[in-house]
Amino acid sequence: MAKESQPSARITGVDGDPKILEIARHKAEKKNIETIFDEALSYKLPYSSHQFDRALSSLFFHHLSWVDKQRTALEIFRVLKPGAELHVADWGSPSNIFMRALFVSIQVCDGFEMTRDNVSGRLIESTSF
Repeated sequence: MAKESQPSARITGVDGDPKILEIARHKAEKKNIETIFDEALSYKLPYSSHQFDRALSSLFFHHLSWVDKQRTALEIFRVLKPGAELHVADWGSPSNIFMRALFVSIQVCDGFEMTRDNVSGRLIESTSF
C-alpha cells in the first residue's frame, strides 16, 4: 500500500519469518510492485546507520516484550536519518468497550503479559532515545 500511494518511493520490507516474506513477495509481484524484502529481526537490522527517511510499523509492537520494544525502537532510530519519521499503527489503550473486546482476542493469542503495555497505552517515546 505504501508503494502504491508513493510510487517513486524505494520500499524495503522486513520480517523475521521467511514464510511471511514469501507471501509479501507474492503480493508485490502480483501487483507488479518493485519492493525489497529482507529477513531480519527488528532489533538487529542489517542496514547501516542513517539510511532511511521513514519507517512504518503495522500491528507488530504488541507482539514484543517491553525490553524487545525498546531494543527495536533503538534499532529503528539507528537506521533512520536525522529528522526522519517512525509511524506506528498498533493496538493501544481501547477507546470503547467494542475495541476492548476486539483486543481481548489478540491478547488471548499473543498473551496478556506481552500486550499489557499496549492496553495501558504505554508506548515507546522517541525522546527516550
